[in-house]
Amino acid sequence: MLLLPQFVLIGAQKAGSTFIHEALRQHPGLFLPRYETPDFEDPFYLEDKVQVRLHRVLAAARPGQIMGIKRPDYLGRPECPARLARHLPQARLIAVLRHPAARAISAYYWYMQVGILPVRPLNEGLAELLDGAGTRPRAGAHPRAGAQAQSKAPEVLSYGLYHQHLQRYRQFFAPQQMLILLDRDLRADARGALQRVFTFLQVAPDVQINLHRRPKQSIYALPRLRWLAWANQRFFYDTWLTPEKMLALTLQESRLARLAYYACVAVDRLALQPLFGNAPPALEPTLAQALNDYYRQDVLALQSWLNQDLSQWLQAP
Repeated sequence: MLLLPQFVLIGAQKAGSTFIHEALRQHPGLFLPRYETPDFEDPFYLEDKVQVRLHRVLAAARPGQIMGIKRPDYLGRPECPARLARHLPQARLIAVLRHPAARAISAYYWYMQVGILPVRPLNEGLAELLDGAGTRPRAGAHPRAGAQAQSKAPEVLSYGLYHQHLQRYRQFFAPQQMLILLDRDLRADARGALQRVFTFLQVAPDVQINLHRRPKQSIYALPRLRWLAWANQRFFYDTWLTPEKMLALTLQESRLARLAYYACVAVDRLALQPLFGNAPPALEPTLAQALNDYYRQDVLALQSWLNQDLSQWLQAP
């Protein structure tokens, strides 16, 4: 009998899904693989092999454990809801959402760090992504710059259109199969938010979870980003774009390459961080307004659907 996930942590990217993942892995009634499981998204999806591959990553689960997988890109990938419904129609889905503009900024720095986007100042590079997404062009912007940026990583912005993405899932999954959390709930009461997740997954809600691990901080200093982008592309990730111009990453399998990468990370931590620091840059007011305008209608629709006050998401992060 094939082992298949009973729940999926679908995202959102850069919104707290890693925190949830690591907390769920501590619960004795749950099993999740250590790494992300991208099998339902392009270009990893193989319809006739996906269940066998899932069985392999879940094979270490103990009898009676409820099994799940995590892939924060699933929320924003349009190809994923129908595939998840085809193979896992009874699965429960968990999504954690963050202020969409703040999420986009975090994603922008991460995409530079892994070498997908060129390392550039925030207000310059993010503005070009907005130009390419069809927002009001910046005065003096190169007419081709936005289109070029958009073609490399449209999901930096589009992954924050939560209502749009969740409506695709509603076509295939019943409301009682979906749990939507906000990252502000995690920050305000992490244990209470986790108890909601445990109750949703029908496991003991009062298990003690170690919450002391600090979340990873974005790298803001451009010299450090250039160094880490080189290290990621040379030693850690293989990278390409799907036909829809969306990012696809796989980890390199060479142990020697991994060791070289971790040596580069040590150089950053021990030498570059003390030298260049890590002060986050200020977002220009016009760019903040453009980001708010990009997400406004989606935030308002999500606010109505969830019946929660999301007015803070209509303001600059």
